[in-house]
Amino acid sequence: MSPATPVVADTQVLIWYVIDPDRLSVLAINALDTATDDNKPVYVSAFSLVELVYAVEKAANPLTEDDRQSILEELARADSPFEVVPVTAAIANRVASAPRHATSDPGDRIIASTAEELKIPLVSADRHMPATCRTPVIW
Repeated sequence: MSPATPVVADTQVLIWYVIDPDRLSVLAINALDTATDDNKPVYVSAFSLVELVYAVEKAANPLTEDDRQSILEELARADSPFEVVPVTAAIANRVASAPRHATSDPGDRIIASTAEELKIPLVSADRHMPATCRTPVIW
């Protein structure tokens, strides 16, 4: 991925980057590191913050409230590579172009639409994302 470009990280990539980076693929790490090494942002949809709350509340999910707080602290750091992107009207309207047959998950469609609206690659391990998003999906 050269030259360095900003990227959008989906919720799972955000979680793994902060809590368990060994779970990220080599391509994902390279995309994130290349962006941050060149002072390019790693964008995160504000909807991912909602998904973090739901992930903690799910009984089957290993994400703890302490993990969520660690992620929020990372996002709040002045030198954090992450930048939270609000769900704007343009992003919300773009969800209509994210094919429902690819995924009916609203979070996935919002995150894919965020990458499309910003016109930058999405970093995601979700196998449905390439069919959901017209921008490149890195994994």
